[in-house]
Amino acid sequence: MTNEAQVKTIAQETADAAAALSINRETDTQIVAGIIDKLALATYCGRKEEFSVAKFRINMLLVAGYCLAASGDDIEHLLAERIRQDKLWGDDFDRMNTVNDWNAYVTHYLAKSLRNNSENFSENMLKASGIAQAAILMVDRYGEV
Repeated sequence: MTNEAQVKTIAQETADAAAALSINRETDTQIVAGIIDKLALATYCGRKEEFSVAKFRINMLLVAGYCLAASGDDIEHLLAERIRQDKLWGDDFDRMNTVNDWNAYVTHYLAKSLRNNSENFSENMLKASGIAQAAILMVDRYGEV
């Protein structure tokens, strides 16, 4: 499968997950706290001594799905964000990332989403979703992170 086809497949999986997830927009902080819980599970499943490709992938897919649902964006915006990220960083850079790197990148945008009274909440959630998808892509290609 080509890079573009893999990206589209993962984006569709994320959109499907987002559609199936219930996001209660009580507060942005509560949404981010729920996402961090899933990210923590993905990170635990991604530790070398505990590594489980399937568990890491499903938890990162939940992170991506929740972020997409919280952003309010659709698959087209998500694909555009992934293309932007891929042009910016590329496969070679992504391949060098560890589980902790992926966690840090996603957490960075989750934290940014809560700054400035959520002025850029949707934009940062979309970026976090794209990063989680990049992690999934690396697991799908190489069977590890």
